[in-house]
Amino acid sequence: MWASSESSAFHLILYFCALLHSSLTSTPLDTEGNAVTPVHNDAPERLLALSEVIQRTHKSRSAIYAAMRTTPPTFPLPIKDGISSRWLESEINAWVAERVRERDAKAAA
Repeated sequence: MWASSESSAFHLILYFCALLHSSLTSTPLDTEGNAVTPVHNDAPERLLALSEVIQRTHKSRSAIYAAMRTTPPTFPLPIKDGISSRWLESEINAWVAERVRERDAKAAA
């Protein structure tokens, strides 16, 4: 009987730890402490600020704006949000994926 009580207390503590972890991180845990990948099929498109675009692409601000001014633009165009600019996350991800495809095509040639 004592072991059952300890087991219940352990599972309760594990549950609260998982709950705390999932509230502090983007990777939630189930009641056993295993990482659970959330499925967001209806998640809205994220808009990225310039600082995040720079971080993801490792391009400078001036290089990003120069690539947008070329004809045709060689970098995704932003969405204006008042006086600031925001980029669609999917377009930035596609731009990065295209750079990877170009690199792989050169390596295969």
